[in-house]
Amino acid sequence: YLWYAIRLQQLPLALFGIAISSALLPPLTRSVKNHDWKQFAHFLDFSLCKTVAFMLPLTIGIFLVGNETVKLIYEHGDFSLESVEGTTLCLWAYGIGLVPMALVLIAAPAFYAQENFRLPMRASVFSMAMNICLNTLLVMGLGLGAASVALATSISAAVNLAILLYGLQK
Repeated sequence: YLWYAIRLQQLPLALFGIAISSALLPPLTRSVKNHDWKQFAHFLDFSLCKTVAFMLPLTIGIFLVGNETVKLIYEHGDFSLESVEGTTLCLWAYGIGLVPMALVLIAAPAFYAQENFRLPMRASVFSMAMNICLNTLLVMGLGLGAASVALATSISAAVNLAILLYGLQK
């Protein structure tokens, strides 16, 4: 279920999130080298706003038509109705983290442009450790199944984003 769901969730991240983060790094780096913090903030704010404006409707779409999308793409052959339901639950759980995951892709280059690699690395390590703990708690402790793994991933992405945004404010 997780594998099928994450393929659908990663599509907008791959098409938009990675593309904008790759395009954002050079102008941010130029702004830092020129000590033009106003331009730096402009590029970063513009990218964050456009990412939210693009990803939020996709997140809503995941919840509104996620089940039908899973049926359309996967429901054939040995992919049963039970598999559709499980994949849809996982997709919804991953969908919660779509905006935070995309924003992490935007926030991290802001640190890289400043040659600050430690905070994004520490935020990632903390988020991975949190994800492992949440997975252990939700799957093994509470027995909530595959969708809880996706939910733990989404929660960890939100925490990663919160750490990065806090670091940017400083």
